[in-house]
Amino acid sequence: MSAFDGDRNGILDGREQLDRIEQNVADVNRDGALNTNEFSRVEDPRKFAMYDTNRDGLVDNPEYAQGERATEHQYGF
Repeated sequence: MSAFDGDRNGILDGREQLDRIEQNVADVNRDGALNTNEFSRVEDPRKFAMYDTNRDGLVDNPEYAQGERATEHQYGF
């Protein structure tokens, strides 16, 4: 199951697909995680610490998906 499947229904809805695409576009070096420079391509860099929940300096797919659900989705973006 994809980290982006927030409702765990086995299908990525439109919003979940956009989050996955956004993360993939930003991941320039294709390592599966966003460093601060990559993150700032798609998000406000001031949000990096909120998304980087394990504080390793990278936002991986599960962290990015969770961050999107916790921020933009609650506001209907």
